[in-house]
Amino acid sequence: MKHYHLMDDSPQILFRKHHSLSLDVATEKGEFQFFCDFLSPSFSTFPEARGYHHPDPSFSRLFLIEKGCAEIAMDSRRHRLEEGEIALLPAGHPFHADYHRGLICKAFHLHFRDGLGFTIGKEVDGLRKIRHPELFSSLLSLIRTGSEAALHAQIVSVALLLLEPFLPVAAERLKVPPFYRRLIAELSGCPPARLRLETLAKEYRISRSALGKGFRRWFGCSFKQYQQNLLLIRARKLLLNRELTISQIAEELGFRQILYFFEFFRRSSGMTPMEFRKQRPEAERK
Repeated sequence: MKHYHLMDDSPQILFRKHHSLSLDVATEKGEFQFFCDFLSPSFSTFPEARGYHHPDPSFSRLFLIEKGCAEIAMDSRRHRLEEGEIALLPAGHPFHADYHRGLICKAFHLHFRDGLGFTIGKEVDGLRKIRHPELFSSLLSLIRTGSEAALHAQIVSVALLLLEPFLPVAAERLKVPPFYRRLIAELSGCPPARLRLETLAKEYRISRSALGKGFRRWFGCSFKQYQQNLLLIRARKLLLNRELTISQIAEELGFRQILYFFEFFRRSSGMTPMEFRKQRPEAERK
């Protein structure tokens, strides 16, 4: 029986951004905005075989297999990654990774989002990979020269190539009515814990049922799911700022009592806010 190292994909990398690129991508149905945040990369050599389990990856990974091989189990499928291949592991897809002895792998941790701020990844149909010798050599060359801007531009080009099946979904999001675009923009500036569907419905003079159904229709998730995700992301980001006390963070997030913040965070992350702060960032890098 294989032993996997359990990886908690908390955004200790997610909020140490090196660079961000935004593009206007043209499709047959129109244009949409695409953002790519570059997080801490991981250039790894494995003298011994290792296994990792990522139960809830919050960012995408772009793998370059420089030497050796790895096996990834994702969405009930097993993929073998071999020397010279480029693979995209999209966010939101739990996976097992078996890194074989002698593997040399260049991994880039990437956070893709659309113009409305929604993370891109879960909609992608699992792991995507290509074998493109010219692109592969170009990426390795740019890594060695240290030309970060050129490397990032090339990575985005590769990512868009691998994300091509997602483009129709992105185009559909172009149809989101101005009302819901304005709603998302306003929600991003509010304390998440204080968001209530009933209050918003009254404010916008729409029934609670209509607002909830419209939200799910246009964004593919319930209002509560959106709120919980927004709350967890902001909580993790604030916890990385050690100058803030837990009480100050709970207040900024909109919790009326610190106990409610503790209960929410433990239920959502499986650990307390203090335990999260003590985590070693190395656990994110594979």
